[in-house]
Amino acid sequence: MLKPIPLRRDCYKISLPIMRLRCLFLSVLSLSTAGWGQAYYAVEPAPLKATAPFAESLRKYLDPQGLRLVAAPDGQKTTLCEVWWGKSVSAYAKPHGPEDASYSNLEPGALVGVVHYPAEFFDASGQKLRAGYYTMRYVLLPRDKAHQRVIAYPDFVALSPAALDHKNRETLPLNDLLLLSREASRKRHPAVISLVPFNPGYQDLPMIVPDESGEAVLQVKIKTRIGETPSEDLKMAIELVPTPKHDIGS
Repeated sequence: MLKPIPLRRDCYKISLPIMRLRCLFLSVLSLSTAGWGQAYYAVEPAPLKATAPFAESLRKYLDPQGLRLVAAPDGQKTTLCEVWWGKSVSAYAKPHGPEDASYSNLEPGALVGVVHYPAEFFDASGQKLRAGYYTMRYVLLPRDKAHQRVIAYPDFVALSPAALDHKNRETLPLNDLLLLSREASRKRHPAVISLVPFNPGYQDLPMIVPDESGEAVLQVKIKTRIGETPSEDLKMAIELVPTPKHDIGS
């Protein structure tokens, strides 16, 4: 694994070998990387545009200053996605999930933020999703026979079309969330992005932590609250660029 460098004010870059870049674009943008030389991931500021196609109530919920993840082969940047976090995400005082869960102090169905993918992409279970804006709500993978073939960690955010998540409630019941997320996947399984354990070796946030498979994990701090009381910032790692290989069940 390459050693990341702290995020600068203008842009944060990590050099990646060409094989990682090929894996990245096969999984996210389905683009050919033949002939590309040295490539980079980068994170840049991404102000929320007034033209973003979702309800004003959702816009007010979000921190207007987000992050943009780009790939920059040979210095030519391609936007992979943009993320805006909630100004404060509903949480519990103590974790409510299994021991291997990293973020079960978040309330199930809690609105974590919005992600925008400008081109077709794949979610954590290998489902191809359309370009667009998606709400991200926290879910825990059930421990049952239907989910025996899973990735290592049970934390996810379920993706739903932001234009359809119009009630913008801070939390959604699981059944409602699954129905809404299937509008994104257009299949039986909901659309999901993995949350992975935070790596404490990298504390200068936000920060990209790539690995040998081509996955890009963004480590950030998000603001949480318990009821109406602000809580400690939550350090989170989200796999914005997955390598599709997971069967997470339904």
